[in-house]
This record gives sequence, structure tokens and C-alpha cells, in this order.
Amino acid sequence: MRCPACGNTEKVHRSHSLYFWERVIKLFSNYRLYRCHQCGWRGWLHQQTGSQLKGMPLRQVLLFFILGFLVGVLITLWQQNRTKPECPQIPINCESNNRKDFKW
Repeated sequence: MRCPACGNTEKVHRSHSLYFWERVIKLFSNYRLYRCHQCGWRGWLHQQTGSQLKGMPLRQVLLFFILGFLVGVLITLWQQNRTKPECPQIPINCESNNRKDFKW
């Protein structure tokens, strides 16, 4: 890979992800983090072509995470309503605490 800042090809190596959002971008794209040890540049390069990833707008990233969170909440609520029993099998907090008076 060639460093976009200084053009060096010998000192450019893969860099570890430091933040959660960097791991998400790595998971869903072909871009990987690289670091140039000569000039200190660190950024995203395409895994095969070496082209640089242009900055993703913060608004777009936040929208992506908010939508994902809302979908997760909706799925969780849907699952809870699906598995929730309508009437308990054993009377715990019913109107009558006496088992003889309880009507199934």
C-alpha cells in the first residue's frame, strides 16, 4: 500500500481498531485501517485497490446507529409480547388467595 500523505510504500502497515465505530466500518466494508510509520498518517484504505475512504458524515453514522437501536428495541418488544402468557398457571397475586375460591 502507498501512503496518501507522503507516498511511502515501505512503512505502511495495517492498524488496529481503536473505537467501536471503526470495528463496525471494518465489518461492513472492504476498507481497512492503515498507518504510515514514516509520517504518522492513519486512515482507511480499500483492501484490494488501496483507494482512500472519504470521510463519512457524522449525521449518517448517527442515523445508522439510531435506526439499528430502534430496530433492536422493536424486535425485543415484539418477542416479549409473543411469549408473554395471558394468565398465570399458579395463582400468585390473584383477587382470592384461597385456592378453593380460585376459578380456572
